Amino acid sequence: MANSKPQRPYEQENYPTSPEIIYYGDRKFNYTIIQEGVYLPAAKLYYSEAPNYFPIPDNYIIQTTWGRASNRRTIQCSIHYVEGIPHYLISFGDNFQYQVVSAKSPFDASVELHRVSFCQKLYFYIRKKLIIKYIILLEDNIR
Repeated sequence: MANSKPQRPYEQENYPTSPEIIYYGDRKFNYTIIQEGVYLPAAKLYYSEAPNYFPIPDNYIIQTTWGRASNRRTIQCSIHYVEGIPHYLISFGDNFQYQVVSAKSPFDASVELHRVSFCQKLYFYIRKKLIIKYIILLEDNIR
């Protein structure tokens, strides 16, 4: 049996010629840069946390896609400075009509997205069960 090390995550990209980036790690994600954003003057600019300390641009927008076939999902992630503080916005739904936002971190916005997504799935599951019960009641009353 060969002793193989797990492959390190990497990105396949040809930016800025192509706005598409493919990330390979434990899962595959496709990113499309919609808008690069702008960097504020140094005195107003926020940075990501250690160890990288990347500058955080304003009006930065990407779309991220993952999953296969019927499980395929796309979200739009953006960063907008509001009163000097970066806000991390995740838009989702067929036309990105739903949104979650965090002024704390992109991670917090993603946690909120998962919370909202779970609640939506639970709502539709319960609604479906109630509709089925209602149809059964109607059928019983018709007989």
